[in-house]
Amino acid sequence: MSRRPFYSTCVKWPEGLMAAKDWLDDHGEEIGREDFLRRVDSGVMRQIERGLGYGKHLRMVDDYHVRYFLEPRSGIPFFVHSATEYVFAEEREIEVLDRQALDAELARDDGILVIDRIGRMAGKPPKDPEFEGDLQDEAVERLICHQGAIIIVADTEDANLPVYVSLTIERALQHAGQERTARIWLGLRPQDGAQTSWEEVIETESALASKVSEISVSRGFYGELEFVSSLAETEPQPAF
Repeated sequence: MSRRPFYSTCVKWPEGLMAAKDWLDDHGEEIGREDFLRRVDSGVMRQIERGLGYGKHLRMVDDYHVRYFLEPRSGIPFFVHSATEYVFAEEREIEVLDRQALDAELARDDGILVIDRIGRMAGKPPKDPEFEGDLQDEAVERLICHQGAIIIVADTEDANLPVYVSLTIERALQHAGQERTARIWLGLRPQDGAQTSWEEVIETESALASKVSEISVSRGFYGELEFVSSLAETEPQPAF
């Protein structure tokens, strides 16, 4: 059994390989410390232990808060200390796992989630009558749970969103990946540069359906369309 070198903590994880980290989080199986130590570079492990404050009077082996894990598909071991993961692997192993994780994620794609002007949803009733919260809360939950492509439509009402809503949108877009996300600004093209992140701009609401269809086809967004909007108009359907 080859002993793996230290790769990274979850705090300093490479941004472009987040699918691999998420896979480790979801699929790591707990193992014993002895099993873990047989799989990692012992010298590096001792250095990490010293860096975490362990020594003669406080040994890591005696700290029952530390937990050890193994991802069975790749054989990558890691341990968790104070909510921080310490992963041992070759760089190429992480790259391979990242590709495999992305392939697995695509296989369980939830389709296309369109969030239409979330700033207008506050106080509106949710689509699901059993949902506890307003439509904005429901949209936030869908963003958190969604595993497919995401299209965000915004206008001036989205300029002052609650911080947690803005953070949820950004995290959902990051998780989905640049190739499976799109932003549409609805209204006059901004003149002050404040909306530079919106790569698509339409000036009228009547153009929204065709723009959603165009983006979905050109970028290869497949699956059923879920349209969350505060408006009562018919939801646009991608023309596949």
